Amino acid sequence: GIDAPVETRYTRVSKRKKETDQQSYELFKQLDLHEYEGKSGGQNIKATFQLSDYVIDNDGDLENVHLKIDNILELVKNGSS
Repeated sequence: GIDAPVETRYTRVSKRKKETDQQSYELFKQLDLHEYEGKSGGQNIKATFQLSDYVIDNDGDLENVHLKIDNILELVKNGSS
């Protein structure tokens, strides 16, 4: 799975400037928690993370997350966990 701090995700969503993304931080956190716990109409992120062998913290830039992905791919290639 890939995760990021709620503050980071809010900043990224706000920058998209889509009409549906323009919401307060408090509302964003509330909706995010519902989705995390599977109380929304779609995803159950908590359950998904429990199934994941690896979780990448996407708290940096694109190059940073690519390095983290490459590290996990190397672990998988070498049979490590």
